Amino acid sequence: KYDHSGDVAGRVLAEWDKDGNGVVALHELQLAASRTDGMISLAALDPGKGQSLFKMAWEMFIVCLVLFFVVSIMNQLARSQQAELDEAKVKVFTAELGAKEKKPEDKKSK
Repeated sequence: KYDHSGDVAGRVLAEWDKDGNGVVALHELQLAASRTDGMISLAALDPGKGQSLFKMAWEMFIVCLVLFFVVSIMNQLARSQQAELDEAKVKVFTAELGAKEKKPEDKKSK
């Protein structure tokens, strides 16, 4: 499962040896230093083998699922809020309608 050390060394040399002399100099490695503590992680030097098309497609599928989930939650919250607002307006409307209907009855009884 792990890469051979020669393969990793070849990738590191190809990535960080900017002048192509076969040696990675200090000024070339300064870009790999951490911004927080200024240290260099050996794992950070390896650019990796790259990703397969299937792996990238799978990751995009997962990202789309998460985005769909977030959008559906936002949609459900918006519908719930709108239903509450609509219910409040219906209560106000029915109260106003009930008050208008009672007024003519009050006049008839007098």
